[in-house]
Amino acid sequence: MPFHLRLVAGTDVIGMQQVIRRPVTTVTSVRRRQPTVPKSVTSVVELEAFARKTIYDIRLGGEAPTIKELLVEYNQAEITSQNFEKIIGMATRLHMGFSAIGLLLHAAHLEMELDTKVFGIVVYPKTLLEVRPALKSCESVLEGLTF
Repeated sequence: MPFHLRLVAGTDVIGMQQVIRRPVTTVTSVRRRQPTVPKSVTSVVELEAFARKTIYDIRLGGEAPTIKELLVEYNQAEITSQNFEKIIGMATRLHMGFSAIGLLLHAAHLEMELDTKVFGIVVYPKTLLEVRPALKSCESVLEGLTF
């Protein structure tokens, strides 16, 4: 199906094929009480802690496990499992689910000296805020937040 593209300078490009991108994973919204930041929370450290807790409680689908449960499960499988297909499949599903809500799944390198194999980073805070509006008060600390 051809589409019409108008360039900034006013030049037209006609006849290019349209690429249809469908989301691989969708985050379903389940009616749950949205957490709110207590009024006493004002420091950056407290905002980051609240944001992490809220992110950990996000479910990537109706009754799916929370992000915290998924990370724990993946890290445990990485340590104990010899089934690499299972590990790669889990990593792929986590990566797709995370990217759908503005997060990035990141591997922990040995020189980081962490006690985990993977962790998450907020890379698109606006996308995350669409999924979890309760984080609006933490917007200033979201970009680059690790969990």
